[in-house]
Amino acid sequence: EIFLVDPDTQEVFYLDEAGTALWRLIEAPQSFDEFLAVYSAAFPDIDPGRIETDLKESLDKLLEPGLVVVF
Repeated sequence: EIFLVDPDTQEVFYLDEAGTALWRLIEAPQSFDEFLAVYSAAFPDIDPGRIETDLKESLDKLLEPGLVVVF
């Protein structure tokens, strides 16, 4: 589990197990398709469409407050 703090607002963001895995995965620049491939391999029993939707939602939660940026 990871807690992130926005330095401007002091707002605290909690990342659960899946969010923590995503945070560690995005340390190295990768495309969305690469993230999707990693998660699909890690969770082969989960519908790929659900993985894609969940992954987009999780990334949006990090992008909205500016916790991550896209180059």
